Amino acid sequence: MKDENLKQTVEIDSKDKNDYLFILNHDILPVIDICLVARNICLSDFLEKMKYKFPIFCEIKSLIVSGIRCGKIKHASEFSASPLDSFMYLKEKGIMLPQNLTRMVDSFLESMQNNLEIKKSRSRDSYLDLEIRKFEPVLIAVLKTLLDLYPGYPKDKLMHLKPIQEYAKGNLRSPTAISDLITEIEGKNRAGGNKNKKKIQQIEEGILEQWKEKISS
Repeated sequence: MKDENLKQTVEIDSKDKNDYLFILNHDILPVIDICLVARNICLSDFLEKMKYKFPIFCEIKSLIVSGIRCGKIKHASEFSASPLDSFMYLKEKGIMLPQNLTRMVDSFLESMQNNLEIKKSRSRDSYLDLEIRKFEPVLIAVLKTLLDLYPGYPKDKLMHLKPIQEYAKGNLRSPTAISDLITEIEGKNRAGGNKNKKKIQQIEEGILEQWKEKISS
């Protein structure tokens, strides 16, 4: 026997039977529990929980299982699923949830959307440590100067010079980050191919000795 009221408003008591915030904070819950919450039935009601094990009471349950199978609901198995995904899917299918639950689901979604928009709008620099951001203009200026003075000098050697590591606080950055900055500054100007050892030796002979303290061996 199919539930005639499946797409109608679930009867809602004046007092909510469950703690919706606590429920929505779960990544995974038993599908039966999600069904009970959707119907505003107390999760501790053992008799109602047992009813959901039988087909006559499983219309909402079958929808959730369908959502799991088509990949719209995150799940650990067909018997446990994401409560937030499940309630969103039920709403999409026209199931009316308890009013306060609906408000809370909508609030969760709005918060997630806002966080996503903030993340997209943030610049790369905003993710950097304050000390790194403070010295980045200095680091870029020093890199540009040394690249002008010593064009063609290998990046893995240049980045270890004292002006970069100490004066411009390059020691706060990873070698990969400094290498990326050099690539941004040079663009496609750096010559490819094998490194000319003789040319590198000539460049190093012209570098101030006090700058070489940070050159890696």
